[in-house]
Amino acid sequence: MVVMSEISGGRRRRCDARCYNGKPTSRCKCICGGHNHAVGEKKAIENIRELFLRKEEGAHETQGQAAGNVGVGCHL
Repeated sequence: MVVMSEISGGRRRRCDARCYNGKPTSRCKCICGGHNHAVGEKKAIENIRELFLRKEEGAHETQGQAAGNVGVGCHL
């Protein structure tokens, strides 16, 4: 299962089972930068969810300041 994917410059990068089920002694070369390496699928999904929520929270704070503190919600 792919937990994170990005297409940049016509090239696809992703974090998948090769990463989160990888050996702790191997080097991570995927888009997560080692954040999900060898942690298992469940933890990798949790990590991405937390990262997404933090980024959304920061974006909403910035939007709220620019738009007069209008409330915005996000549902997963």
